Amino acid sequence: QGAVDAMIEQFHEFCRCAAADPGQSLGDVAILTKAQSTQVVRDWNQTQAAYPDNQCLHHLFESQVAKAPGSLAIICGPKRATYLELKAKADALSRDLRTMGVCRGCRVVLYLRRSIEAVAAMLAVLKVGAAYVPIEPALPPARADSMISVVRPRAVISDQSHWAAAEALCRRLEVPLLCADAPESSRFDKPNLHKIRNDGPGDGSEAIKDP
Repeated sequence: QGAVDAMIEQFHEFCRCAAADPGQSLGDVAILTKAQSTQVVRDWNQTQAAYPDNQCLHHLFESQVAKAPGSLAIICGPKRATYLELKAKADALSRDLRTMGVCRGCRVVLYLRRSIEAVAAMLAVLKVGAAYVPIEPALPPARADSMISVVRPRAVISDQSHWAAAEALCRRLEVPLLCADAPESSRFDKPNLHKIRNDGPGDGSEAIKDP
């Protein structure tokens, strides 16, 4: 009944506005009443919430894992992962990153599209105190090269679907590569591991500027 009453009010408002200005285009005729407009624009947008301001994102994630480890954390197409499964992926990647010398203040490029692996990679980078820089795999190779050379990352994380492009890119720029969705024994681009830079972590907050 409430929905029907709201539709009747909207029809009356539409007729009133159309009659008040017959020359206006149909798209400019108001449908919502003043009360409905206030509800949509103001009331339904009161979404403020109190969040702990003394914890990092990955700490909040760990708290949620402890509260509901078996609950669904993420859906990406047909793939799903619980909080505990996502934590396991992130923890495994963070161990690999530490092995590659990634530490606080370093930068790590995420050469990934939106996926469960991308979220796990973000958490992994934060866990080791580094900063992640997402780069869209669909970018032209020259543009990706330019961005990565500016970032000067300690490592790049990609996945099997973009491995060939990421591997070629990393070998050109002599940056070690890690695969987010490969078995643990084959995640590293081993021939490139000796190229881990030892020039210090740098400032993880450095901005990337478009040329």
